[in-house]
Amino acid sequence: MKRAGAIAFAIVSLLLLHPAPTRAWDNRTHREIAQLAIERLPPSPLKDYFLANDERLRRLSVEPDSILKHRYGKAEQIRHYINIEYFGADPFAAIVADRQAMERKFGVSTMQHAGTLPWTIEEVAEGLHQAWARGDCEQVLQQAGYLAHYVGDASQPLHSTILFDGYRRDRGMHARIELAVDDHIDEIGIAASRETKAPAIDSVWPPVIAQIREANSHVEELIQADRSARNGGSRRDYEEAFIGRERTLVVSEVASAASLLASIWLFEWKHSGSPAKCSSQ
Repeated sequence: MKRAGAIAFAIVSLLLLHPAPTRAWDNRTHREIAQLAIERLPPSPLKDYFLANDERLRRLSVEPDSILKHRYGKAEQIRHYINIEYFGADPFAAIVADRQAMERKFGVSTMQHAGTLPWTIEEVAEGLHQAWARGDCEQVLQQAGYLAHYVGDASQPLHSTILFDGYRRDRGMHARIELAVDDHIDEIGIAASRETKAPAIDSVWPPVIAQIREANSHVEELIQADRSARNGGSRRDYEEAFIGRERTLVVSEVASAASLLASIWLFEWKHSGSPAKCSSQ
C-alpha cells in the first residue's frame, strides 16, 4: 500500500505541473461523429426520430464542452477522460464497472484525479434508457446528444493518458492535433462513413472499455506524428503533414466512435421496449 501511495503521489505531482485536458475532439468533429451515427442506424422509428432532430443532436453533442464545463468546472472536466496510469501496470484488468468498488480500492481522490470517462458513458447511457422508458422526448435528445460527446472522447487516444499533451517538449500537441482533425473533418467524415457500422451489443461497459483500450494503444504514435509534423512551418503546413501521416488512424477512430455511439443508442432504445415514438412528442 505504501508503494501504491507513492506512485499515486508521483502521478498527482506530475499532473499539478501538467493540467488536465480541456477538450478532446473539437466541435466539428463531435458533430460529425453524431451525424455518422445517425446515418448508420438501421431503418427504425429510432432512426426516423433522430433524423428529424439531427441538427439538435449535433448541437447537443458539443454542449458538454461549450456549456457544462463552464457551468460545473472540474466536476464536469473529469467526466471527459480517464488517465489509465493511475490503475497500475495492467490498468484494463483493474478498471471495473462498479465505481464504488473502484473508489474503495483506489480511493475517491485517485478516481477524481484519474477521470471518470467510462463511468460517465455508462451513466448517460442509463439516463437515455430511462428517458425512453418514460417517453421524455426532451431528455432522450439531450442524453443522446451528450452521449455522442463522451463516446467521441473515448475514441481520442490522448483522453486516456497523463501524456494527453505529450512530454515537456511537446506542449500544445493536444490542441494542434484536435484543430488539424477539425479542419479536415469533411474529408475524414466521408472516409469514416464507409467504415461506420452499428453492431449489436448486449451491454454498454465492455465495448466502451474496448474503445478506450484501442485508442490508448496509439498514444505514442500520435506523439511521434506531432513531432514529425512540427517543422517550423505554418499551421497549414503542420496540419497537412500530420493528417498526411495519421489520416488512416484518425478516420478509424472517428468511425469507431460513430459505430459505438450508434450501437449504444440502438441498445438503449431496444432495452426500453423499442418505442415507436416519444409519448410527449
